[in-house]
Amino acid sequence: MGNVDLILSLYDRVARGEAVGDLFHRDVEWSMPHPGGEAHGLAEVGAFWRDYEATWANREIELEDVRELDDGRVLVLFTERARGRASGIETQASPGAIWSLRDGKVAGFKAWIDRADALRAAGTDA
Repeated sequence: MGNVDLILSLYDRVARGEAVGDLFHRDVEWSMPHPGGEAHGLAEVGAFWRDYEATWANREIELEDVRELDDGRVLVLFTERARGRASGIETQASPGAIWSLRDGKVAGFKAWIDRADALRAAGTDA
C-alpha cells in the first residue's frame, strides 16, 4: 500500500467509526493546534484522539487535496465540520496537515489551522 493509499484508508476507516491503531507506528508523534495538543507514542496518541473525538456530537471531514510530497510525507487539505457535544455549537475549519510514515505505518501527524502554514511546511505554495 502506498503512502497516499494508507492515509486515504485511515480517513475512510475513521469516517466509518473503525479503529485505526494498527495503522500507527508505536513511536508516533502527534501535533495539532486545536485543541492545542501534542502526544507521543501509540498509547498517548490513542488517549488524545479518544478525548478529542468525545468532544463532538458529530464530526465529518471532507478531503480536498491529498498528495504525496517528494520526501514521502503526505499533505492533506480538508474541511472539518463538527458540532460540540456539550455546547451544540457547530464549527467549520479548513486546515492542512502533513502525515509522515515509517515502516508502512503512520509515524507523525502535524496540523495547521492556516493552510498556508501547512503548504509552507510541505515546501509548496499550491
